[in-house]
Amino acid sequence: MSLTLREELRQVLTEYQSLTRDYLTSIAQVGLATNVPSLPTPVEIIKKICEKDLVLQALVARLNEHQQFQAKIVAAQAEIEQRDKTVTDFVLKLRDAERILDDAVQQAETRLAAIDRAEGAEVDVEDLVAYAQRISGTTGAPPRWDPSQGLVLFRPPAPQEEEMRAGLLYSKMPDFP
Repeated sequence: MSLTLREELRQVLTEYQSLTRDYLTSIAQVGLATNVPSLPTPVEIIKKICEKDLVLQALVARLNEHQQFQAKIVAAQAEIEQRDKTVTDFVLKLRDAERILDDAVQQAETRLAAIDRAEGAEVDVEDLVAYAQRISGTTGAPPRWDPSQGLVLFRPPAPQEEEMRAGLLYSKMPDFP
């Protein structure tokens, strides 16, 4: 199983620290003129430290490369998040447009149904002329009409009280004054 970059770096730094400690101990032994046979000489330790330094430099180069990749990943994630937000906003706008279009289609279908019913229904020309004559007195004032004069040959635009009392609705109202 391969070690992660962090674990490799930690292992090399621990070994580097141990070698440095051994180096300082061997220098102290040389200064005291005591010879401990289990410790290598300072020159041997320096060679090992140089080898570990090369390994450490290679790991630092890999670490820099890793950090550059990580920065690219973070930038890509930020861009993805921004694009997701843009797509979400667009979807919301599309839903609003769909709702508006659905309402417009429903209104159009209602109007088309009314047009179809109107086209299918036959209107008698005599009924149309009779209706026009009946409402012609309420559609406008007669020529040269003066409000101080009354309405002669013309009816007011709304039914008068006596017309209302004579109507069918009034007769069905039991306690109407």
